[in-house]
Amino acid sequence: MRLSTLDPRWVAIGTGEARIITGVSFDCPHCKLARACPTCGHAPDTKRLSVQFWPPIDKNNWLPRVTPIPHDGWHQRVSGESFEDLTISPSIGFDSIGHWHGHIQNGEAS
Repeated sequence: MRLSTLDPRWVAIGTGEARIITGVSFDCPHCKLARACPTCGHAPDTKRLSVQFWPPIDKNNWLPRVTPIPHDGWHQRVSGESFEDLTISPSIGFDSIGHWHGHIQNGEAS
């Protein structure tokens, strides 16, 4: 399923040209597939998932060249600059709360 079909939204710091994208939120693929409405494709109780990643997508080069790595020890890595080519690794897991666990690779959520 394409990420673009899951109503994706960027999570960002700043606005306008100073915006630095630090994550993405999207409809849970598990909810959408399990209980999709035949008319609109959405389940009334579809949950949104949100993933933060590092390094951020900095299209206008606002960050300094050397950006420190977060200290949390666990973070997603990202490549791409749009919902169509976004790749996040390693896998994204919300299965502990009854939702999707999968991959986003080149804009494909599987």
